[in-house]
Amino acid sequence: MSITDELREWVNERFVGLLSSEWVRDLNAIADRIDVEYAAYRAAVDAIPKEYVKLPVDADGIPIHVGDELTNGIDLPAKVRGMALGEDGWTVSPVSFISTRVDPSTLRHVKPDSWERIIRDIRTIKGCGSTDEFMERHCAELVERCRRLADADASAARNVRTEDDGLQQG
Repeated sequence: MSITDELREWVNERFVGLLSSEWVRDLNAIADRIDVEYAAYRAAVDAIPKEYVKLPVDADGIPIHVGDELTNGIDLPAKVRGMALGEDGWTVSPVSFISTRVDPSTLRHVKPDSWERIIRDIRTIKGCGSTDEFMERHCAELVERCRRLADADASAARNVRTEDDGLQQG
């Protein structure tokens, strides 16, 4: 989920009915403009010849972009919020990791969510023994991931049924 999708969801959940719908539409329109401008920015950055600027790469050699979801194998996955090129090379700033600057070669891109990954993350959290705030934040995130995965599974099942219906009619 992109930052602008999170903004839209947050606005729609909290402000529909409380503030004028015009205000909600304006915030959603701003999120739409950010999406368009970010897509143009990302295309421009990706079009820069690699010999001019080499983006940091993860442990698998995959280029890292702001917004990518990465894991260090210890902490739960985190989105990249910034990168910096210093004298010692690139550092990446993922949100949620204990360290604010991380060597990109110690990270890996997160594969698409799955029930197996969610179970692994639940076991990771269970073993942390962290604060209530940590547990609450991560439990809420896990519930949301379960909801999204269940929705995707239901959508895929509907598509299969629709395709099967089309074959039976044909």
